[in-house]
This record gives sequence, C-alpha cells and structure tokens, in this order.
Amino acid sequence: MMALIFGVFYLLLIRPQRKKEKDRQKQREVMLSALKRNDHVVTIGGIHGVVASVGPDEVVIKVDERGDVRLRVAREAISRVVGEEGQAGDTATKLGQAGQ
Repeated sequence: MMALIFGVFYLLLIRPQRKKEKDRQKQREVMLSALKRNDHVVTIGGIHGVVASVGPDEVVIKVDERGDVRLRVAREAISRVVGEEGQAGDTATKLGQAGQ
C-alpha cells in the first residue's frame, strides 16, 4: 500500500517537477551563452545594467548612463536579459512617466 502511494506521488508530483527544473536550467544556459554587448540585464541582486563585455566566466556591466561605473559580475549572477539598449530604455522611460 505504501509503495503504491509513493508511486502515485512520484508520477504526479516529483517527476513533473524535475522535468520543469531541467527545462528551466536548459533555458538559463541558453540565455547565458547568448549574452552579447549592449544587452540590458538584471543581476540576481537586482542591479540593472548594460553589458559592456562578456568573458568566459564573467560579464562587465555598465550601471550608469555615462558608462563610468562598471561592475564585473560572474556570468551565473545574471538573472535575466531585459532586451537590447533601445528597447529597455524606452520601457524605462514609459515606467518613469507612469510613476509621476
């Protein structure tokens, strides 16, 4: 009886969750390998910036408009790619106007 209950839990809960996690991990690897200069990114710490250069293990991001402040972060610290320079800038402008 216990084996049957465990089998049902495995088929209905554990197996689909593992499959979703593998899919998420694969998408993240593809996103990180496709990083390029001028992409707008958000780090896992919530820092928004523009990719200045991409190395094998690290990414340099510009975090101010003039480009004077640059942060060197691990490639795995990139949470998501927001878009390219023109796209994210337009979105930020719209959000700033909506908040006023």
